[in-house]
Amino acid sequence: MTTNEAQHQEKRLHKRYECNFPIKVITDDGEYSGVCVDISVGGIRLVSSRLLATGNTVTLQFRLPVMVADIRVGARVCWAVEHFAGLQFVSLSSDAALEFIKLLDERKLLVLQ
Repeated sequence: MTTNEAQHQEKRLHKRYECNFPIKVITDDGEYSGVCVDISVGGIRLVSSRLLATGNTVTLQFRLPVMVADIRVGARVCWAVEHFAGLQFVSLSSDAALEFIKLLDERKLLVLQ
């Protein structure tokens, strides 16, 4: 890990977990497929079939491996390079966030497909 990467890691508010599950990115221009690369209670890193514009707000729809229903959450694109993007959740309710943290801590979300 480089010094720059270590400094960036220290700025994170939430621990990130590697994962691999499908995700739908919904923008004003349409719906696009993607794959979650890592996730935390604060946001998500994904690979999208389309380049996302930094600063835009999108809706993400995905089903975590241990859940029955889809999750829909608003997210702001913090950065995008080629087809990779980092997004911050902007509409995750506190109850949903608590459940999410519990599942992350129990590592139940990380069933790699």
